[in-house]
Amino acid sequence: MEQENKLKITTKTTKIPLYCPDNRIRVCVVDRLKDVKSFRDTVEDADQYDVADAVLFIDESKKYTTFTMIFEREHIGAGHIAHESIHMKNHIFGSIGIELDPANDEPEAYFMQWLVDFATSVWKKDQERFQKDE
Repeated sequence: MEQENKLKITTKTTKIPLYCPDNRIRVCVVDRLKDVKSFRDTVEDADQYDVADAVLFIDESKKYTTFTMIFEREHIGAGHIAHESIHMKNHIFGSIGIELDPANDEPEAYFMQWLVDFATSVWKKDQERFQKDE
C-alpha cells in the first residue's frame, strides 16, 4: 500500500555543452507535473497546470541557470520531446544572444539533435524503471 503513494520520478541533469557550459539542463518524467517540487516552488498556482502534459521552466536561483523540461509519463512521446526541446533551445539561445539563421542552421540542428537525444535517454531510462510496474 505504501508503494502506491511513492512518487515515481526519473530525472537527469547535465551541463549544457558548447553554448553555455556553466548552466544546466534537467529532464524529468513524472506521473504529474506537480510531482516536481522545484517546479511547484516556482509557480503561484501549480493547479493551473493540471491540463498540461509537459512544461518548461527556468530556475535562476542558483549560481547557474537550470532549464528544466518535465513530461508526464502517460503522455510523453517523440513529438512531445521535440516540441519542448524547441522551446528550450529557443530560451537557451535567446539567453546567450544567439540569433537563429535559416541560411546557417547547422549549429541549431546539432544542438537540437543533442537535446532530443538527451531527453529521449531520460524517457528510455524511465520506461526501463517503471514499465515493469504496469
